[in-house]
Amino acid sequence: MIENILFDLGPYIRTVTTILIHSLWQGILIGLLTAIVLFLIKSDNAKIRYAVSCSAMAVAIIAVAATAIFVLSDRFAPTRQTSGVTSDQINAGNSTDTGVTTGVPASATDISSSNRWWQHPLFRQYIFMIWFAGVMMFSINHLFGWRRARGLARRGTCPAPPEWQTRFDILRDELRINRIVTFLGSSLVKVPCVIGWMKPVVLVPVSMFTSLSPSEIEMILVHELAHVQRFDVLINIVQTTRETLLFFNPAIWWISRQIRIERENCCDDKAITRTGNRLGYARALTNLEELKMIQTNFGTALAGTPLERRIRRIVGITRPRFYSSLLSISGMLLFAFMIVVVIGPLSGSHDSVAQADERVEAMQAFNPEPDDLRGEWEIETDGNDVKILVYGKESSGMNFAFKRNELAHVIDQGETSFQIVRDAGTLFLAGSMRDRGRKVVGSGEWYFQPDTAYVYFMSRHGLRENDKNKALSLAIFDVSREYLAGMEDYGLGDLNVDQLISARIFGISPEIVEEFRKVGYTDLSYNTLLSMRNQGVMPDDARRFEKAGVGHLTTDQLISARIHNITPEFIEGFRKAGFNDLSYNSFATLRAFNIDVGDFEDCYEHRFMDLSQDNMVWVCGFGFTRKDIKRMQDLGYTDIDTIIKVLSEEAGR
Repeated sequence: MIENILFDLGPYIRTVTTILIHSLWQGILIGLLTAIVLFLIKSDNAKIRYAVSCSAMAVAIIAVAATAIFVLSDRFAPTRQTSGVTSDQINAGNSTDTGVTTGVPASATDISSSNRWWQHPLFRQYIFMIWFAGVMMFSINHLFGWRRARGLARRGTCPAPPEWQTRFDILRDELRINRIVTFLGSSLVKVPCVIGWMKPVVLVPVSMFTSLSPSEIEMILVHELAHVQRFDVLINIVQTTRETLLFFNPAIWWISRQIRIERENCCDDKAITRTGNRLGYARALTNLEELKMIQTNFGTALAGTPLERRIRRIVGITRPRFYSSLLSISGMLLFAFMIVVVIGPLSGSHDSVAQADERVEAMQAFNPEPDDLRGEWEIETDGNDVKILVYGKESSGMNFAFKRNELAHVIDQGETSFQIVRDAGTLFLAGSMRDRGRKVVGSGEWYFQPDTAYVYFMSRHGLRENDKNKALSLAIFDVSREYLAGMEDYGLGDLNVDQLISARIFGISPEIVEEFRKVGYTDLSYNTLLSMRNQGVMPDDARRFEKAGVGHLTTDQLISARIHNITPEFIEGFRKAGFNDLSYNSFATLRAFNIDVGDFEDCYEHRFMDLSQDNMVWVCGFGFTRKDIKRMQDLGYTDIDTIIKVLSEEAGR
């Protein structure tokens, strides 16, 4: 049933997934350009930074719309004839005819790139279903959030005290807000918030009138009215819609985060400009934090950004850090990469790693047996690299990689039959390849027969005789007897079939294990190697860190360094500034606090504390003062290391 529906929706799925795939790189490019521009603008220019962030959001929306128009305009291009076999013919298992012709309506984009793995129908269906499910989940969540926000404006509310209602109206007039804005006290909200944009309602907790001073209440009301004046709720709805439709794009979330940060900064500036009392406003925010925050997606609340960041900005002790922006994007890109790794086996996106001794041999006949794995193949070309992608009912888009000259004897030979021989078995192919200048194009049918002796040999690794799909994967990723012998030499001979395939995918080879041994990692387990290679850790990383002066890092530290972007260059910057006593853990803490060498120098010079460099990392990160240390000494703590530890635990709660 579902398969029939997806088949009927094929043209629409192709259109949507093409738009989504292009929106991914467009969003990332826009996000990186935005990060660079924001780096060049000072943090006190909140209006400009907000305008840049909103412009980035608008450009991203326009880019998606333009892509949609372009793709939709090509949907009505003339149909083309493609070589291949239908799913019914694959399932039948008894058709040996190649070059079955089927009419497929396709866009110019599809014609030019139909040999890419992401154009494969099965992969498109998976992407579409994941995207549709994500949109539904986010939409339902936002719908409940909207209903919850509307409920807050109707339940548990009461009119504000008359004197504050009068003051509220005066503030509204001063800000030149012509719309009617309802001002209510609420027993349900814990911080002030604005709900709605056509008929906005400002809700404040009833306790605020007794918990804050009159001047603090007035500053908070100016902040909330600034949201109304700027139509922030409407802009937030646009943001939420965009986040819902493009939830998979990390750059979109990052841009939205910048908008929300600068939105709150703009409203903070409005409140500060009116009163001229920065410290008073900072105290008001601190008092409000104690009330705890409730915030919904369709309403703007006071604490739209972390309180500590806002207060630091208000009192002028922080500035934007470019690498923190890139770190945010990199973290989300890592998440996107992990999704690709998970769906890769289904989509056929994995390339065979370190494939050795490719053998393409001509043959006379193409005679699959009824129980053979079979399907269709096509060519993907990238310069001198040629991949034969294989698709089928139970195998999906994996590939055999060659150099162009290795296929010269089967190119432009018309309809022909040939085979690819591996230790794990032989892939038999029939079809044609044609030279088109810079590209090789071709398609046809294939079937696979495992090598009986190899299957018996691999039974010790968990390969069953009837598991032809895994045998095909072993052939594609070239898990040869030679490779197994090399892995056994390094104590990795007891891996099961799935682990061996994963090892090949992530480039775990006897050669790479030997390189790690040369730099001091002599007893690496499979799981450790997999984690290191998954993060892109190379043996040379260890050498560079030792050269930077942090000694021999553990494997966990190497992995952590990759994840948190702790580079030898980052460490060398501190060394050049004279901070030679910092440990690796201190550099990890510096990254966690987003402290660069300039920040650390400023903090170190102005704290006037006789502390070790490692302890100064925590002092600078949490902003401890001499008064904090004196307070701990009065409580009976004498050891400075213990004092810093206790203060850090308090600040982290």
